[in-house]
Amino acid sequence: MARADEGLKSEGLQRALEGALRGERRRLDALLSRHGGLPGPNPNVKLGAAFGEALAAEDPGRALRLALDLARHQTDGESSDTFLPVAGVFGLCALARRLDREPRDVDGALLSLAGDERAGVRIGTTQALAAMAARGGADALVKRAEGWLFAEDREERYAAAATALDAITDPHSIAEATDRQAVLSYLDGVIREVVEAPRSAERSPSRRRLLAALRDALVRVVPAYADAPAWLEAHCAEAKHEDLRVLIDDVLGRLRTAKLGHAELVAMHDALASSAKPPRDPTRTNEEARGRGRKRRRRK
Repeated sequence: MARADEGLKSEGLQRALEGALRGERRRLDALLSRHGGLPGPNPNVKLGAAFGEALAAEDPGRALRLALDLARHQTDGESSDTFLPVAGVFGLCALARRLDREPRDVDGALLSLAGDERAGVRIGTTQALAAMAARGGADALVKRAEGWLFAEDREERYAAAATALDAITDPHSIAEATDRQAVLSYLDGVIREVVEAPRSAERSPSRRRLLAALRDALVRVVPAYADAPAWLEAHCAEAKHEDLRVLIDDVLGRLRTAKLGHAELVAMHDALASSAKPPRDPTRTNEEARGRGRKRRRRK
């Protein structure tokens, strides 16, 4: 997670920012692209965080317009200017902490960035949201993420939920949520998304990423929140969907090394076993098949 309270250290970048606020963006775009670390494996999140703080210190109206413009920058994800949306999301998160009333455009832009398919943008967005959560914005992020579960586009909804889970349960932000029941309620909503997904979505890359993010989130949340073991045990007792059962079984295996009581783990394993479908009776299945065969022969 990136955090930079002091803003930009580079005088050149600061001057370029001031120029961009006046409508002259070319120099700023060039410098951010040059030092942004993309299209490498990871964006320069320290630069993104410093840029966000510097932008939030400027006139709110002009700063918001610039942040939105950067966030909406169109790029294929394979070039250095992919860092511009990352700078934009850090700016939006820094501004969101300071604006008395958040314009609707901000949430829409954050949803779009959280659901972005470009890996560099997604990593930067996760880091920006986690940094915002760690600085007193965890409860607000949970509430925001709950709203994203109602996004119309299914792929964007799955991808944004995965990003939100990673940010909310980041090691630096997981303890910052004061309303932990709201976190568990949000996880309930994510589990519903997994269970109620149509068969056509089962091979969706965004859904696979959501499953992985949910698994990692549960591994972090269950030992961290006092009410979480009982909450997960209840889900174990009701789990019918095969994807959810496989995921929970994986989570329980990973929790063996966590700071969790042995009795709690046993209770969760027992609850998961109790909700398994009963095995088929092979003799009954064969009888039914023979019966259907006799009926077909009689019809002939």
